[in-house]
Order: sequence, then structure tokens, then C-alpha cells
Amino acid sequence: MKVLERLRGYIPHAHLLQENRLETLLVQAIQLQKRIAKFPYTKQTRVCLLEDLEHEPEKLPSKALHTLDGHKDEVWFVQFSHNGQYLASGSKDRSVIIWNCARVYAGAIRESDPDAVRYRLEGHEGDVCFLAWSPDDTRLLSCGSDASILMWDVGCGEEVRAFKKHTKQVMACVWMPHGRSFFSGSSDKKIFEWDAAIGETISSYPISSPVMDLVLSKDGKRLVCCDSDRKITVFDTDSQRPIRCMTETMYITSCSLAHDGISLLVNITSGSPDQLKNALDSEIHVWDIETGKLVKKFTGFEQCRYVIRGCFGGHEQMFVLCGSEDKLVHVWDRETGKLLLRLEGHTQTVNSVAWSPVDPQLFASGSDDGTVIVRTSSSPSLRDFFSGQMLTNALFMFLDGPFLRKCRCGVLIQKSEVHKPTSWRVLCKLK
Repeated sequence: MKVLERLRGYIPHAHLLQENRLETLLVQAIQLQKRIAKFPYTKQTRVCLLEDLEHEPEKLPSKALHTLDGHKDEVWFVQFSHNGQYLASGSKDRSVIIWNCARVYAGAIRESDPDAVRYRLEGHEGDVCFLAWSPDDTRLLSCGSDASILMWDVGCGEEVRAFKKHTKQVMACVWMPHGRSFFSGSSDKKIFEWDAAIGETISSYPISSPVMDLVLSKDGKRLVCCDSDRKITVFDTDSQRPIRCMTETMYITSCSLAHDGISLLVNITSGSPDQLKNALDSEIHVWDIETGKLVKKFTGFEQCRYVIRGCFGGHEQMFVLCGSEDKLVHVWDRETGKLLLRLEGHTQTVNSVAWSPVDPQLFASGSDDGTVIVRTSSSPSLRDFFSGQMLTNALFMFLDGPFLRKCRCGVLIQKSEVHKPTSWRVLCKLK
């Protein structure tokens, strides 16, 4: 070792291997394999350096688990609670249904089952077009065409209070991370921040056109508004001032922000089928709200007349999911833009989709046919992967600096940046 150290003094730095170079190359190889094959949606249940991962389409959530038919009219919005225990759906029938996901898994699919529906919430005098769970899942906000926002207690199913200051349909609402306040946007060209405890407005944001949708970054620092004038405006919530504005090519119907707080998924429509050469000319765009640049487009679905809501989803949000006026649910690879699935089941336009925040192989879709379809993967092995029930008795390897050693710890681990010798970062499981 001393000789090697002395030799380093005579060799140009550019000709020397970087420290821990083998470790870096192995980690890069693993990450590349996972990304290309869309792990864990692969034939292999573990990452192995001895073979390439191979994508397995059957492991994508394409199987209809249940069709929930509790609504009496079109379903316009669906959303899972943050803990994944409940699924809320809002409808043109002016009601909100909170479904018990545990019972859905168990086989209860109808409203007649007393445990399948936790609550049916009624109180709006108009259609319910948007829902928002509080950060702790104890409250649910519903927005209606009656210009009101209702807050519901999820524990007892009772209305807590009504928020009434908008003069037209409330298009969207979003909670601040601390749960003490929330924002709402309306067709009346107003954005308000509300005190959730007393029902009064705290502040308002300048907007010159009817609001179509609102999203908020996880840290509550950036509020994004999409309006009917094709503009995407990013506000700083501390100063309440716009810091960036982008303009779309067509009318915006909805938007969704990825967990990274940067990638904004935007559904756009011509507003008239006559303005599209072909229905499949419809597009979903991804914007970088930090740079203000359009970075990706997704095509292959239909949106001409109605509000369609897409979202990111799957393991590490590697997919884009969206309904369509062709009655199908479409799933794309987020990185490549390739259309992976076109799922049948609904008989009318699919308005809203939601991917479970805790189960990457489960999502729901709501349609004008009045139903909510819950889909999952048909692969038991993948369900085991996500539930943490994989076998861990096989032989594994882990990296210790530039050296490889064998152990039975069950994971490939890497030194973290915390500078603690006992602190490690899990990379993947090895076969």
C-alpha cells in the first residue's frame, strides 16, 4: 500500500482511477438496469448483477379488481387518502363516497355492503368536481359547482363547516403541508387561502382569468395555477407573488405535480373537436416549473370536450396515467413517453384517475358511466415485493468501499453521506 501511495505521486491524476470507482460503476449499472426494465415491473423479483432485468408487462396494474357502482350519475373525481386506507369519489349526483379500501381488497364491491362504503357525504347543491384530503387524512374537502367548499370529518362523516366566498364554481383546492390552511381556485378569477379552523380567508392571489386547477409543492413554497387563458403561473407562497409564467398551446383542463416538486403534468384540449385534425392529436405535457421549459409530451389518447385529469404514478412515479374520451385508461412510460397500456372497462368518458400513494400496483378511475374501477397487478410476486414479504434467505452482496464482500443482510447497501460509519443507504436487493 505504501508503494502504491508513493507511485501516485509520479502518475498524473487524470490517469488514476477515482476512489471507489468500482462501487460507482456497479451502482450506475444497477440504476440503469432498473430504469430501462422499469423495475420492479420485471420478470425478476430481485436485481442481480449476473443477468439483465427484463420488463414484464403483466406486472403492470391492468387487472380490474372491482367496479364500484355507488354513484347515481357521472363520477368526476377520484382520490386516495395519503395513508391509502380510503378512496374518495365525487360525482355529478352531488355526493361524495368514501370507500373502505380494505373491504375493496376483501371483495366488497357494492354499496349494499355496510363496510364497503365508509360514508356517503351529501351537502352540496351542485355537482362535486374536486376533492382534497388533509395531510393527516382526518378531513376531506369537496368543491362544487354551487361555489362552495365543504369540509368533512372523516372520523364521523359529518360536515365540519362550509367555506363560501367564491361566486362561481370552485375548480380546485389544495392543503398546506401543516394542515392549518388551504387554497382554493374558482371560475370567478379568485384564489383564496383559507384558515381551516375558522373558515375565513387569510390571503388572496392575483389572477386575471378563471382558474382551471391548482397544485402545491410538498414543502408549500410553490403554488401553481392553471387558468382558462392557457397560462401556468407559479406563485411564491411567502411573498404571494408570481415568480414564473408559462403559456400553453391550447386550453388547459387540469394539472398534477410530481413528488419532485418540479415536473408539472398538464392536460390540454382544443376545446372543440373541430379544431383537432384527429382526436389522437390530443397531448399531455410535462413542464419543468423551475426552468419554465416544456420537457415532454404524451400522445395517443382523446380529449376534445371534457375535463380529463391525468397523474403520475407507480413505483417512484415512473408512469403517467390518464383517462380519455375513448372510454379507455392510458398508461405511459414517464421517461420514454411510450404508451404501455390502453385499458378497457368503462363504457363512457374516463374523467379522473388516481394512483394509490402506498401501493404502486393499485390505481382507480372514475367515469361518466357512474362507476369507479379499481385496478391492480395480476402478479402475486409483485404484490409480495411491495408488501415486504420477499424471501431474504438467499445469499446477498454488499459494498464496503472499493471491496465486495458477501453476507446475509438481504440488501445491497452503500455508505451514506451522513459520515457515520454505521449509516448505510439501501440500493437494491441482490440475488
